Parts: sequence; C-alpha cells; structure tokens
Amino acid sequence: MYTDKPVGWRREGETWRNVNDYASIQAAIDSLPAEGGTVYIPAGEYTLTQTLYTPCDRPCHIVGEGAQMDAGPSTVLRWTTNTGMVRMRGDHSSLRGVSLRMDASGTASSEDQGYGVFIGRRAITDAHPHPGTSTTATEHAKYGNAPLKGMLIEDVHILASPGWGVTIPGFGETSSLVGTPPAPQPEPGRVENETLSFWVDLRRVRVTGSRKYGALFTGGGCTTLFFDNCAFLHVGDQGDFATRFYAYLRKTVGAIFRNTTFEGYSPPAPSGESAPPFNPWVRLVGCQSTTFETCWFENDPHSGAYTPQYFIHLAAESGVDPNLSTSLLRLHMVRAGSNQGLLKLVYCDSGGAKGLHIENPLAISQSSIVASGAYLDTSPIALNGAANDNSNEDIVVSGSGFVQAPGSVFAPILYSTIPHKCSMHARDSAKLTVSSLDALERTSSPPPDQSMHRQNGSLVLAQLDLGGSAPEAGALMSFWGGRDPGWRLANACPVLSSTERDQRAGWVSGEMIVNSTTNALQLRYGNAWHDIADLS
Repeated sequence: MYTDKPVGWRREGETWRNVNDYASIQAAIDSLPAEGGTVYIPAGEYTLTQTLYTPCDRPCHIVGEGAQMDAGPSTVLRWTTNTGMVRMRGDHSSLRGVSLRMDASGTASSEDQGYGVFIGRRAITDAHPHPGTSTTATEHAKYGNAPLKGMLIEDVHILASPGWGVTIPGFGETSSLVGTPPAPQPEPGRVENETLSFWVDLRRVRVTGSRKYGALFTGGGCTTLFFDNCAFLHVGDQGDFATRFYAYLRKTVGAIFRNTTFEGYSPPAPSGESAPPFNPWVRLVGCQSTTFETCWFENDPHSGAYTPQYFIHLAAESGVDPNLSTSLLRLHMVRAGSNQGLLKLVYCDSGGAKGLHIENPLAISQSSIVASGAYLDTSPIALNGAANDNSNEDIVVSGSGFVQAPGSVFAPILYSTIPHKCSMHARDSAKLTVSSLDALERTSSPPPDQSMHRQNGSLVLAQLDLGGSAPEAGALMSFWGGRDPGWRLANACPVLSSTERDQRAGWVSGEMIVNSTTNALQLRYGNAWHDIADLS
C-alpha cells in the first residue's frame, strides 16, 4: 500500500506518480521533480496517439503491472497512429512491466521513426522539453552533451512496431540494410548526432512482429550492452522479409547476449544480390567483444520448401574495422520444415573476423543433410567466406558441434574454407567419406609476396572414421605451411633438399626428413644424418 498524498505517491522518500491522477501518461512523466522519480501505470489498456518521452535530464522509471497480454493483470499501451512508441532519454532510467502495441497499420519511413523503444539523446531541439527547462536546448545539452548511461528495460513486450523494435543508435550509424553501404558516418566525438549509450540492460524483453528493418539495432560507440533472456520473434510478422533482420549490430562494443531467442521465418534473398549471405538473421559489422552464449536460433516451418539464410554473419565493409573478438558459445540452431538440407549457421566475410571463438554448436534439421554419402550443405560454417587466405585470423574452434537430422544421427558439423591462422580442436566430417575432408586437404596457395612465417600457423586436430573396426580408426593432426604451402599432416616428415636441411640449425636426435636431393628417408642421430630407406 502506498500513502496517498496531494503531491502524488511517495515511497521511502522517492517521488511516485500514479497516471490515474493525471490527464495523461505524458503529463504524469512531466510532473516529476528535478530529482526524477517513478511513474506507475496500473493494469489496464491505455490508448495513445503520440510518442512517450522520458526527460533528458533526470531519471524516470515507468512501471506497469506486467507485460502479459493474454493472462493475468497487465499494463498494455496501444498506439493508434504510426509513430514511435517510447523514447528513453535520461540516465539511470527504466521501463518495466508493460506491453507496447502498435494498432495502426503501415511501416516506418526511416530508421529513427516507428520504433518500439528508442534509447539515447539526439542533437536536435528537445521535442518534449520538461517543464521548467529550456525550450530551445538540444537533447544533448539537457545532459551536458554526455553519453547516456544506466538504462534498464525489463519485462517488456513490444508488438508490431512500424520500424525497429529496439534501437540504440549511438553515433548516427545506419544499418546498411541491403546493397551499397551508406557513406561513412561521423566518428564518435566529432559530430553530435546521437548519444552513445552504455550500461544498457534488456532483461526478459520480447520483440514480436517488427514490420520494417528488424527487431534490434545497436550502433556506433555504444558499449556494454547486455541482453539476458530476451526474445526477438517473427520479424515482419512472418510477411515480406526484404531488408529485415532479427538483430543488426554496427560498430558496437561489448554486446553480450545470454539465453536469448531468435525465432521466426528465414528472410528470402533480396533482388539484386547473387551471393551469400544475403539477409542473415544477425549481422555484425565492425563490432568488438561480441558474445552469444547459450542462445537459441529457430527457423519456423515455412508453408513449403525454402532456402534458409545464415543465422550469423560477420560482415566486412570497406573503411570499417573487422569484427574483433567474437564468441559464439554453445548455440542451439534449428531448421524446421523442408530446408533442402541447408543448415547455413555462420558465415564470415573475408576480412570480417579477427579473433573468433566457436564452442560446441548444436544444429537440428528436419531435412536430411546428406545425399549419396556427402553433405548437401558444404558451408554450414564458412570461416573465411570466398577465399582461403589470411584475411581472417585467430580463429579457435573448441568442439565442432553436431547436427541431428533424419537419417544421420549426430553427424559432426562441417567447417569450410578454414583460414591459415586457425586452431581447431574438433572432429571433422570425414566419417561420411574420406574424400569429404573439405578443408584439411585444400591446396590453394597464399599470395607469393607472403613470407613463410605468415603462411604457417594453423593447427587442426581431426578424428576420423576410416571404416575400420574401431569407431575411430584413425587420427590426423594437420597444419598449414611447409615449403609448398597447403594443409599437410603435422606428424609427416618434412620434404627438404640437402641445402635446405643444412640451413636449419638445432636438429636433435630422433627427427626425420625426406631428402629430395638424395631421395632418402633420413634420421638424425647424434650430430649426423643417417639414411634409413632408399625412396628412389
């Protein structure tokens, strides 16, 4: 029980406002004093026609009685005009326990309109100045041009937003939705366009049926964004998916997704694009320290056969740094319906990943992934895109993971175009056919101007089923390098001429080489080489 006082609702000294005591929800927000406070919205349905604005210069906590729209007491805010729903603009503010629903039809005309929740201040005149503050100052100026920090969105359901479901734009970046990327955007600190945001938490936030762009966008300069037990569902409300994503992260630092669900239809390839990954579910461009941990990706059944798009795309873009230090940990990825045996899990552009850790993903397909003893999808996880070179590096695979599909029980996931500077502690897919050692036996050479120490550096451990009586009858350790660059067995004797052999110091007893000058297998013992087999 809260004590009813003439100035509003108070609890332990914190100012509260009950919207039933004011002409509108916005009026209750505007009545908060300089120290900020809480606006309480009792259970029920409320119709709005304009965007709700929280103050730029004081904390504001909007609290409802629950986000369930189909059970129990809940607070539902319904918009009847095609506009943005809620702008969160003040430090240390929150939005909790409400459903935001767009009842008007149509889609947004630009990425900063038609949002469900927009987090950040902009370098524009305050469109809704707080009473007693300047009516001409920009949103930036209302808080000293400082970044926005300490935002919490919890137990909120956003339904049918005309544009992005949640957008945290940062320094004016746009999403490069399809085709040619936009012109280079201002870097942080140079032009005041949007505020960067950090210490932003989304907990149990559900975004359903965003009509245009996608469910989530995070932009340049934003850091330490945490998404815990969220769900991004049915983008486009299962309609036309062109130029839509479940999540788009651009130049974001330290975004962490834990126990988060991405579920709905797979977007089709937009017109004008002829190569993968088309419109992925999640695209990362120029991000740093991004983590997806124990997240769920599920492609719902389509009405017929469909071509799935990659769940995660680490994209490269001219003038933008590669994605640095990305972690994909224990992801669960489901392809329902007739998906033509294509898993399409993770795709890296050439130059899109510097530092990538993949740990034990699990894929489930309702279509068979194998035909005539070979994988139908030869690139479910493509680590380097179109070329096997050094553009991507420091990639670690800890357990290749498995795919479960009709007719193939727990087959290992196939990795294609493994970069040179890569370490794989994983099982390869050669249990189907020895010839399907797609990556390990690749022989394409790096550019001739690369020195030998740049050609070497990858190590792959692979356990193989070679048809013997034991389940694992053979094992290979492969590395990239040697005099003739390519994947080779790490435990094989190097092939060296006598001159090349003698140029190397530090030989120890027990080492062997194949001498290409004398056509002999040679053993080093003591200080001398001994022929142990004539290979001519």
